[in-house]
Amino acid sequence: MLEQTIDATELVEAIGEIKHGANLVVIDACRVAAMFECGDPRPVGSQTGLARVPAPRGTMVAFSTRPGHVARDGDRAMSIYARHFHAHPGAGARTARGSVSSNAYGRGVVAETRNRQVPWESSDLNGELCFRPNADGRCRRSPPG
Repeated sequence: MLEQTIDATELVEAIGEIKHGANLVVIDACRVAAMFECGDPRPVGSQTGLARVPAPRGTMVAFSTRPGHVARDGDRAMSIYARHFHAHPGAGARTARGSVSSNAYGRGVVAETRNRQVPWESSDLNGELCFRPNADGRCRRSPPG
């Protein structure tokens, strides 16, 4: 039973107040369709998935799937999204003009779910976001595929 919730927009806005470097928020949640009122079988809302969360300046918000869609948990210890995200750390090199569904972990999620789950992002980055820079400080690139 859910005991506490957090407003993703408020969290992202608070993180966006950090002005040094780039900020990254990853939201990987199996987002079930609707909440039910106590004892009422009718859903309170009819919209599925999470709403859009705009990224403040210098921040990227990465989602396991597009707004309005439901992510798949998979059948392993990690979700499908988390497994592919973890398997491709170099794919974290992002620019303001990049597309998460076109990088290595995004393509892996799309392929495994047969296009039913497409990772999505909201970004207002001014430069690259790098998980593992090279020795010279530049972003490593994941090999194609």
